[in-house]
Amino acid sequence: MANNKSKFGMKLLFISLFLLVLIMYVGIKANEKHLFIWLPDYIKYEIVKLFDKENPNVPTEIMLILVDHHEIKKSLKKEEDFIRRLRILSDKHMDSDGKKFQYTFFYVYDDFNLDVAKAISSICAQGYGEIELHWHMKNETSDSYRKKLKDAKKKFSEVGALTTIEGKNAFAFIHGNWNLDNTPSISGSVSGVTDELDILREEGCFADFTFPAFGEPAQPKIVNSIYYALDDPKKPKSYDTGVPLEVGKPQKDDRYFMIFQGPMFIGMNLPNIFSGKRPFIIERGTLQDLDPPTPFRADQWVKHGVYLKGRPEWKFIKLHTHGAMHPDAVLGEDMDKTLVHLEKKYNDGKKYRLHYVTAREAYNIVKAAEAGLTGNPDDYRDYLIKKYKYSIR
Repeated sequence: MANNKSKFGMKLLFISLFLLVLIMYVGIKANEKHLFIWLPDYIKYEIVKLFDKENPNVPTEIMLILVDHHEIKKSLKKEEDFIRRLRILSDKHMDSDGKKFQYTFFYVYDDFNLDVAKAISSICAQGYGEIELHWHMKNETSDSYRKKLKDAKKKFSEVGALTTIEGKNAFAFIHGNWNLDNTPSISGSVSGVTDELDILREEGCFADFTFPAFGEPAQPKIVNSIYYALDDPKKPKSYDTGVPLEVGKPQKDDRYFMIFQGPMFIGMNLPNIFSGKRPFIIERGTLQDLDPPTPFRADQWVKHGVYLKGRPEWKFIKLHTHGAMHPDAVLGEDMDKTLVHLEKKYNDGKKYRLHYVTAREAYNIVKAAEAGLTGNPDDYRDYLIKKYKYSIR
């Protein structure tokens, strides 16, 4: 009997040690991936979502936005091939408004090439998408950052970008290396500019489209939200907290800067359960060779679409990619099949309406919802920020 008790005690000790090691391992991995930054707000998000009921008397409006950290750099031939493939894909797909699949080129300023920019501007002028600003920078000062930002606007304006048909400076932004507002990246790089949100806003930027940034210290505490951040010029990562947009309550304080996030959630990857691959995933809306678009993922994006408080039936799905490095993921057969799935399942005109929108159009639709406007989001694509100059060529 004593011998059996001793064996039981040893088994219990072994199991306890195993569980302790497992918990420590999970904790270490979670810390490495910076999960603890956003998990509390994610839990809150899932609870709130249970009680936010969509209006059954109107269609669920789905706004699909693809933002590309577009880093073709100086290869005009590569850009022309990319544009050719985009044209083929986009011509095959229409949304509920009769608009082609839209592509937002966040073209990289630090490797700006005029010939490449002209090629992108030309396809955008033909109705295939729009150009916005992407920039990797390190160890700038506020003064040097503002000076270079003005130079970026000047260069982009040569191809009709970042300037509206009214002649106003306007652009959306994605920060390279996840260093927005001097937040260190996992590699240790910093931008050096702690008043970046204020500078961007003052120079005509209407919203940042950088996040989510899974696995990076730059990831905000807030997830699955479109919100306003207030810059603290003396501290980094001022966007870590903020005020979510709400229908019927427009923000009157012009010091606030919009952070436009894409979906990020923990889910099951059902197709992989019996394949030995990852059965659980952290979905963050990234499209790359290892994470291609699929109909199953599209269903999850719709389910977890980001929305404003008070308008859960208007869902924004912001996907992001590095298209130059992963052209097959965004322009190939997988994307074609995924768009076909979205158009068949979420575009019947009664229960669902699908809208292909650019970053600028998504911002305008969000602001219209915030102002309390209703109806078809297509009516608000140019609500505040008008089209860019290349659109009138």
